[in-house]
Amino acid sequence: MDDVDSILKASKNVDRILILLGLDNDEHGILMVSTATSRLGAKAPLLRRLLGFGIGSPSSITNVEHYSIVKTNGDAEVITERMGYGGLVFTQTEEEALRIAERLGDRCGLVISSRGRRVDELIESFLNREIDVLVGVCAPYGLLVRGLDYPLNIRYAVFMGAPMFNLGKEGSEKFIQSLKTTKSLPKDVLLRDGCVLIPNIRTYLQAVGRTSRLMGSGMTKGISFVIDEAEVLDVFERRARFHDVEFVRKRVDEIEYERLRR
Repeated sequence: MDDVDSILKASKNVDRILILLGLDNDEHGILMVSTATSRLGAKAPLLRRLLGFGIGSPSSITNVEHYSIVKTNGDAEVITERMGYGGLVFTQTEEEALRIAERLGDRCGLVISSRGRRVDELIESFLNREIDVLVGVCAPYGLLVRGLDYPLNIRYAVFMGAPMFNLGKEGSEKFIQSLKTTKSLPKDVLLRDGCVLIPNIRTYLQAVGRTSRLMGSGMTKGISFVIDEAEVLDVFERRARFHDVEFVRKRVDEIEYERLRR
């Protein structure tokens, strides 16, 4: 069971799972669950009491190499050209996705809600290797962030900007006031133009999870490239460590693409 969120949050679904596992008869089944962003509902503790296992924190259990890159011009073009087939490129906005797709040309498919070919047609072209990469927005419930499960095709992800929550002016003022006596921002939070930016690690884990999936032979290997300004990468990496995600800081020309392509 790949996306366990609905089970952990909905008590009725926990009841259904227990019935399917045969707890009301002598024949018992096997349950395997996996999630990067779990939140527990009222009946989730029943899984510990009746099945003998607990739900831990959403730490990373994928097989991914994480790279952070201080942005320069043409990073997306260099990485996708060197890595070749099997990439997802995540942007912050649809406008940026359009610009990136224009620069990548016929090698990519643009997956956004406002325009472009049907999503199923683009995915089919991708699976048939008619295009090398898919480009879309890194939104919590974006078209590329959730739902794609093609472990033999999706090999790497490129993030044009670290996923961040922007609290806005009003929200940022309330957040700073809530700090009470310290009045200093935590080290994994950034203040930009009067707005507080907080790393969105949940969305990052969901998105990068497209590159590393559980199969019968084990976890597939994925590669992640997060491109942003140095101070943004600093706070993003700091927050990511709480989720057992460690980044390696590299320049775009220092990465061992040949090794990563194997």
